[in-house]
Amino acid sequence: MDLTHANWALESPKLLELLKTASFVAIDEEMTGISTPDQQRIHVEETLQQRYDKIRAAPETYSIIQVGICLYHKVNGDDKYVATPYNIYTFPNNGRDISLSMGSIKFLKINNMDFGCWISSGVTFENSAGEAKLTQEYEKFAKKITEDVEANIKDKSNNSKSKSKSKNSNSNKLVVPERESDVLFVARSLASIRVFLDQSSSSNSLTLEPCNSFLRRILYQEIESNFPGLSTEKRGNDRIAVLRLNDNEKRARADSLKREGLAKLEAAVGVRKLFTALSIECKSRSMPIVCHNGTMDLLFLMSHFHSAALPQDWERAKEEINSFFPVVADTKYLHSLLESEIQEMKIANSYAQQRHPNNLIDLYTYLQNPLNFDSQTFGGDDEDGDDNAIDIVFADGFNKYKQGGFEHEAAFDAYLTGNCFLFLQAKLRTIETNLKGGNTSNMLLGINRLYTYMMLWSTNLAGDDVFVGCDRNLVVRSELRKTIRIEVKNGNRINMKNSDFTKHLWAGAAYATKWTSGGVNANVMDVFLISFALRSEEEEIAGFVERLKEGEHGSDLAEVKSYGEFLGVGGPEKKQNVGGGGGGGGEGVFGWLKGILMGVGGAAKKRKRNVGDDDEDVIAIGNKKRVRI
Repeated sequence: MDLTHANWALESPKLLELLKTASFVAIDEEMTGISTPDQQRIHVEETLQQRYDKIRAAPETYSIIQVGICLYHKVNGDDKYVATPYNIYTFPNNGRDISLSMGSIKFLKINNMDFGCWISSGVTFENSAGEAKLTQEYEKFAKKITEDVEANIKDKSNNSKSKSKSKNSNSNKLVVPERESDVLFVARSLASIRVFLDQSSSSNSLTLEPCNSFLRRILYQEIESNFPGLSTEKRGNDRIAVLRLNDNEKRARADSLKREGLAKLEAAVGVRKLFTALSIECKSRSMPIVCHNGTMDLLFLMSHFHSAALPQDWERAKEEINSFFPVVADTKYLHSLLESEIQEMKIANSYAQQRHPNNLIDLYTYLQNPLNFDSQTFGGDDEDGDDNAIDIVFADGFNKYKQGGFEHEAAFDAYLTGNCFLFLQAKLRTIETNLKGGNTSNMLLGINRLYTYMMLWSTNLAGDDVFVGCDRNLVVRSELRKTIRIEVKNGNRINMKNSDFTKHLWAGAAYATKWTSGGVNANVMDVFLISFALRSEEEEIAGFVERLKEGEHGSDLAEVKSYGEFLGVGGPEKKQNVGGGGGGGGEGVFGWLKGILMGVGGAAKKRKRNVGDDDEDVIAIGNKKRVRI
């Protein structure tokens, strides 16, 4: 269901009520941009603080166009879920500037984003400071309404003392008309009010002639001074209505004005109210919130609905996210975890024979097909025989996405994300139970870990970030890896198998090189992988150094004493010296690999520097992008 300004007041209470009983929710967002023009290039070896420093500006600069939220309700303890997706167009209420990334806007335009609906009908929102300010203003308004109506009732007896007091108390605020036409207009208006009061059988309201804001101010003060028992309200843009009400009617009208003010407050706060309700459910009953590759989604949520400025410190940013959402699941991380488990447990499936699903729709398609998984492990030997099959149906009136085809609409992507979460949890629990003998019936696996792209560190929202190494796609793992693999693209299209490059590498149980085919010529490869099998620290470092000595290559690593030196990594707080010039063990394996690539004729060539380049050596070994080693 699409939610806009037109139906937010009607539909949002239903959404908030459903949220109270949801088993979990999945979210997705579409934004006006995800990287700023001056964002620095990312590097494999950087820490999460360094990566956060590079990406933090995007959620502070760009805006959310759509928030997609899909609620999942489990049915009677069975493996059946009812999905209720809401697609919410959002537009700021607080004067936040709108910045657009042309790349993102073009992409969304291709995928049928309704920018007109976003601008004209987006549901407004505030952050925490904006909501607090508007709430304070409303409370002040409501208090004045109550005080004014009680004073009005008290003064209607035309007690001269109270009238005199009222005049004296406002004497320093009186506005006096000077032009003859203004004097005559005020006098004529007051005379019409006296006639209105003398006609007791007439209507209970009188609408005065239209006038400008200056004359309206004079009329308000004169009516209050001369007719304290009457009430006034604005009609349209330029008129005042005078109301003759009894005491009960005056109090009822005051209550109505306060309700209108509260409705305006809630409309201005808008999607922020959903953010708050979502956090309450997540904290009060540990309800999971699920995302896909969710670091940016979470940072955009925080910058829009909590604080416009994100913390500068990555650890503080994690703490804030965790304080609002204590149980987070990232399906892209869970997918890498499942892949790791399948590889480590040597489970047969078709995954190794097909292209890895890199985007959300491919992952969804792959996971829902039981033929992609070993039947002995996961059950089922045909499309309908999966023992882990999960029945997911749409709630009544929410069938928009039943036939699919809405990729990159936030609510549809949220629906895909929630389904992937259920599939991934089922597969991971099966491995844990059937192959490892664990009991995971009431356990969620891979929680509070976020996918990190091309990094040796993995985000842990609930604690210290984890050094994990990487696999062939630089996909992080759930714990310290047994193997670190470095992927290098063969941009120069050389014959890697017959190249002198291989003489610098050792094939064996602990150290190997792998290739993937690049076309009809099986010897010309697109990618080669260098794998380091890490056993124990002492054992691996000693064995690696011995191989270096035997091959008389990489002597700059001969003195390394730890994993940190081996990788050129001093820890999460230390900036790595990787990819710089010169030798020495401090550069670690990255510097060693760079030396090999620079030293082998034809394996890689040093790119000519252009004006404005930094002093860091860059090796042109990628088909499309420069890769720093």
